[in-house]
Amino acid sequence: MTRRALPIAWSLPIAALALACAGCGAPRDRFAGLPREQIDFVFGPWPNGMRMPPEERYRPDLALVALLDTGELFLRLPRGARGQAWCHITVPGRKPLLLWGDVEAVGHQLRSGPLRFRPLEAPELGIVTGVTWHASGDPTRLCHQTEPSTTMAFTDEIGRKTLCRADDRGVYRAALAPGIYRLTATWLAAGRGEDSRALGRVTVEAGHTTVIDVRLTSAPSPRARQHAWRQGGGPDARCSILDARTGE
Repeated sequence: MTRRALPIAWSLPIAALALACAGCGAPRDRFAGLPREQIDFVFGPWPNGMRMPPEERYRPDLALVALLDTGELFLRLPRGARGQAWCHITVPGRKPLLLWGDVEAVGHQLRSGPLRFRPLEAPELGIVTGVTWHASGDPTRLCHQTEPSTTMAFTDEIGRKTLCRADDRGVYRAALAPGIYRLTATWLAAGRGEDSRALGRVTVEAGHTTVIDVRLTSAPSPRARQHAWRQGGGPDARCSILDARTGE
């Protein structure tokens, strides 16, 4: 019996399916093509163990995120971690990503969810981003709330100031010209009116992202203050919020 060849219209889809299935068993490397040694993870609101000396890195109160050679992620959170959480992922020359939700959801997305690293729209600028938050309820339960009424002020070396307000999740993001800035957070403190905290100096580098999560030292007012978006410091200063789920 002579074997008949498949029609060309059938053979092309079958060949494509075979190629697709050939790699089905291989783990997907979501960081392929990126400079692995320069990828940074900050899992908040807990301190980042990877930024600690090696002898302190495995303290039980620290979050530890590391990218393995296989492209998989090692993640260890404090025991009993729960409540609101987030994870910044930064890569030079790419828009920073922000994973957002409860602890389990953020951990799942970090381990296996889709991650889209898009090029910076203005690589000549640097980005400073973070989450403003405060502890709520029983601090031993690691339950946290973000503070949307916070305004971050960036003052350059000649006194020009850029003001950027956090969104309703407590997230702020500013794109700034390279240089050294003094950073101050201002918010409404319950029973005390407006409060502020100097956060020291931050060096902004072109094409790089600096993450500064800010824990407010006093409980914020339940009434959110309405801020107008304000900008300063010249035409290179911008304030915007990045949705990490889409990369937009």
